[in-house]
Amino acid sequence: MTRSLKATILAISIALIALTGIAAAPAQAGSRSKDEFGRFLAGAVALVIIGKAIEETLDAKKPRKVHRPVPPDLSRVLPAQCYFPIDTADGIRGVYGKACLQKNMPNAERLPRFCEETVRVRHGRRAKVYDAGCLSRWDYRAEAPRY
Repeated sequence: MTRSLKATILAISIALIALTGIAAAPAQAGSRSKDEFGRFLAGAVALVIIGKAIEETLDAKKPRKVHRPVPPDLSRVLPAQCYFPIDTADGIRGVYGKACLQKNMPNAERLPRFCEETVRVRHGRRAKVYDAGCLSRWDYRAEAPRY
């Protein structure tokens, strides 16, 4: 038998015993004896105990929450293939190509807008890039290069 079925049978049997004990007492006209009150009190206590047992049985059936460690936020890892250095008046600095990030990174649209810049690339064309230093200040990190 399952635990809940055992608890239900036990509850019903205790309730029946308590109720038949009160009902079996002969009726006395006009007086209430201490025995009658004691039986009533015993029956009430039995019902409370039964209710608690049923409640605990139902609580045991509820699924328990399992606390699992949260995986690291993979969306803050920048793909290595999108990184390239550019030569500026202040020296060489690293940037990530916006088009490459949109193709290779989930949630690239959530990158900080103020890290986005427009730079001149080959033959005077312009390209939108994200400054690597700016992104690193916002806890974005470069993916390990694959060899």
